[in-house]
Amino acid sequence: MPQKTSTPPTDTLPVPGLLAGELAAAMRCTPRTLVAWERKGKLPPSIRVGRKRVWRRSDVAHLLDNQSGGAQ
Repeated sequence: MPQKTSTPPTDTLPVPGLLAGELAAAMRCTPRTLVAWERKGKLPPSIRVGRKRVWRRSDVAHLLDNQSGGAQ
């Protein structure tokens, strides 16, 4: 009999970016606020991974860099 291959649980899959909870904690707001900001165009569009929203780290870094005036 051929062996069955199982897929790992989705909670353990690597996610390439910031989850809504992670970004919300970093920005000191709620995940709902992030969705509202995304709809208003204040945040870059998120990527849907299953039921989760993920923002690219580079997009968020670019946004924060522009808001701070690009100062390092």
